[in-house]
Amino acid sequence: MDTNNLFPIFDEGIKPILKGAFGVSTFPFLETVVFLLVFPKFNKGVSVEKVFLKGLLIGGLVILVTSVTDILVLGSTIAGNMFYPTYSTFSTIHIGDFIYRLEAIAAIVFVIAVFVKITILLYGACNGAARLFGIKDYRFIIIPICILIANSTTISSDDMIFNQEWGMKVWRYYGSIFEIVIPLIAYIIIEIRIKSMKSINATVSKVDS
Repeated sequence: MDTNNLFPIFDEGIKPILKGAFGVSTFPFLETVVFLLVFPKFNKGVSVEKVFLKGLLIGGLVILVTSVTDILVLGSTIAGNMFYPTYSTFSTIHIGDFIYRLEAIAAIVFVIAVFVKITILLYGACNGAARLFGIKDYRFIIIPICILIANSTTISSDDMIFNQEWGMKVWRYYGSIFEIVIPLIAYIIIEIRIKSMKSINATVSKVDS
């Protein structure tokens, strides 16, 4: 690691930092909204805020350590232009003549993480679609949704470079609709319905009394 790779700080001002922070917030932090479909309710006595904040803190710490390590080893320019800088960081590790090629560990962790993420997203999509169309068992639509996903992957992007460009330039704004706008509108509607139901129940109880 070379600490000189961290300098100069604020070389291009605060604007690129704010832009990068917004991009990181949409991917991956705000993607946690999918857990609203995976875990619709918690046991009594469990604080949703604490669970959410602890998860964000742990995940943010892991991303911070990984990003800083990549910059210290590869430099900001190289790390910023690579698809998987952590893989290259692991490939530079050599301890003596017997511990090397540790990038295989990074590859295994990456594959496992992607599998877990896709599984959670698939479950959330099936569970949400089942609730939307009034289907009691979400497992009934797993195969159709998997077929739709498999077909859509063939037309969603031409190659990895296009996918990277789309994620950097479009996803941060496009994803905000599903991660911020729609959940916020749903939350407001639910609060309004709860207050209206309480007022109706209060009126009915007064009439009965």
